[in-house]
Amino acid sequence: DIPFVKMPYVDNQLLATKEQTEKTEGFTFGQEFQVDYNLFNAGIWTQLVNGDRMWRLGVSSQGAYSINLVFNRFYLPENSTMFIYTKDKRHVLGAFTAKNNTKDKVFPTTVLPGDEIVIEYYEPKEVKDQAEIHLSSVVHAYKDVFFTQGKYGRSGPCHTNINCDEGLSFQDVKRSVALILYINQAMCTGSLINNTANDETPYLLTAKHCLTNKNPSYFVFVFGYETLGCDNNTGSNGFSISGATLIADGSNSDFALLKLNTKPPFSYSPYYAGWNRSNIAVMPSFCIHHPSGDYKKISICTSILESSSYDEVVPNTHWEVTAWSKGATEAGSSGSALLNFNKQIIGQLEGGTSSCYNPTGYDLYGKLSYSWTNNDNSNPNKRLKDWLDPLNTETYSLVAFDPCIPKYQYDASILEINYPTASIC
Repeated sequence: DIPFVKMPYVDNQLLATKEQTEKTEGFTFGQEFQVDYNLFNAGIWTQLVNGDRMWRLGVSSQGAYSINLVFNRFYLPENSTMFIYTKDKRHVLGAFTAKNNTKDKVFPTTVLPGDEIVIEYYEPKEVKDQAEIHLSSVVHAYKDVFFTQGKYGRSGPCHTNINCDEGLSFQDVKRSVALILYINQAMCTGSLINNTANDETPYLLTAKHCLTNKNPSYFVFVFGYETLGCDNNTGSNGFSISGATLIADGSNSDFALLKLNTKPPFSYSPYYAGWNRSNIAVMPSFCIHHPSGDYKKISICTSILESSSYDEVVPNTHWEVTAWSKGATEAGSSGSALLNFNKQIIGQLEGGTSSCYNPTGYDLYGKLSYSWTNNDNSNPNKRLKDWLDPLNTETYSLVAFDPCIPKYQYDASILEINYPTASIC
């Protein structure tokens, strides 16, 4: 009985071919349709016997490899819930609750496979007519980039999956890395980063140029998007967080510090990477990233870093990887963290000439040591110091924070239930 709204026809092959001849920003995977659907002009309401209600709306886009949505007016009252799922119910997002409300009322979603999905809103009678759900965009994916079977997906053939032997020592810090989606593009990579309070504030470090002409409220951060093994043909679609706020940024070292709208829950296995702001060149160094929006990869540099700059604008603002000994970077890798041998963040990727087809190309990472005060900038929104060191410890190095490690050596547990002896419904 669920009514479905249908999107215009999309020729997947035509759009994919057209993109090959046109230079596009980021890694575009879908066609965005502007729509105008809400609780009053679409879908169907079902009255429940206890006075509660349920609203459901189906969205169909024939031939889509996946569908994702943007709500530009989104507000859920307390105790209400919203789910979004594929028609066969094999893939489910939610429950979304009042905890997902934001000041600007924007709510984007990650992708769901297939060409038919359902939005389901449950409303207790106590909060009748208090919700606001306005669907403003539907994205039809004309590329199968997020569900491609195979080792390399859409990125170049030189990349190494994070769950290969080269990534075994990075199984902890890989959990901090997220793919950043923006409406119909796989834009960049970012990393959760720790602060001296060790309080799980969901700060995420990426590149400033990833935010050019973009509102981070529309970003979706996908954690755990990786292959299940090294050569396996299957991968995990990961877990998503919708929206963020810009906390601080700087142009010279191309950094942006975001605060996610929602703290990644324990079920996501989050990890807040440590950092080192010493201006000392190191070797080896590593990068965990999502090239071309592909599954999570690792690149390795075994030569010492060089102090450099991007386009020679401001000297000594970047660490230069003169050449990768394994792997490379490409569109979608921007904003990914450069790690030292202690797996601490020392910079984030701005750009370079590196690729699988240019193995001797270089990459430039904005220095954390420069971004710390951004050339002694007095504005807290233009430097990292105030946010990553809220306790004002003046430390040069901070270890990671892993909320998944038990805080106590012992925990209470139930040994036996003596009463009741029968099952009680």
